[in-house]
Amino acid sequence: MPRGTWGVELRLRPLGEVRREVTLGVQKGLAEALPKVVADAKALCPVDPKSRHVAGKTKFRPPMHTRDSIRSFNRIMDGRNVAGLLTTSGRGAWIELGTRAHKLPNGGTVQAPAQPFLRPALDMNRGTILGALEGILR
Repeated sequence: MPRGTWGVELRLRPLGEVRREVTLGVQKGLAEALPKVVADAKALCPVDPKSRHVAGKTKFRPPMHTRDSIRSFNRIMDGRNVAGLLTTSGRGAWIELGTRAHKLPNGGTVQAPAQPFLRPALDMNRGTILGALEGILR
């Protein structure tokens, strides 16, 4: 430094290297937090106690299947972290968001009210997720 000036000299790593470390850190933090979110989503998912599997064959998939199909994903795509919850039962969105009134083939109508379970599980664990990310990125 020239005489009569003051300051701090920083030697910075290339930005790409820092971005990669942060991306991997976020993925690791989410990997720690997501199992708790999945467990809470499964606990919140409504289950019809009257539905039963009969020798593994039924005319429809009972709601129990939706609870058992809740999964999380945590990937790096195009250099960005992508994570979330999903169900593979084919009924998760209907349960989470509900359905509008629609006619049945027998002439009746039906409307299913929303019974959210994925979003509340994320909301319940916001602190857990942020804490895991904070611990990794320090």
